[in-house]
Amino acid sequence: MKRQIHVVMACTDYEGDRPLRGFAEAGAAAAFKDKLETYSARRPPAPAECVDTPENDAEHEAWWKKLERWRERHPAGKDHSDHNHFEVIGLPYTP
Repeated sequence: MKRQIHVVMACTDYEGDRPLRGFAEAGAAAAFKDKLETYSARRPPAPAECVDTPENDAEHEAWWKKLERWRERHPAGKDHSDHNHFEVIGLPYTP
């Protein structure tokens, strides 16, 4: 039987994919991917006028603070919080 490692990838349409974490079990990788997708779906929505102008400065600042807190708490880490989606890939494992 071939052994595999299951790698959760952070994917973008513009920068390429990044490996996040490897798992011995496919179910654990899928559960982590689901956790990432669930968290990502709760990204704070931007204000209707997402421009930092004197007219909406307070609204924009409040949203930006929420977004930064959301990024810092992202299970993939702040550096990977803005990726478009997450995937699991299987790779051969040789001990």
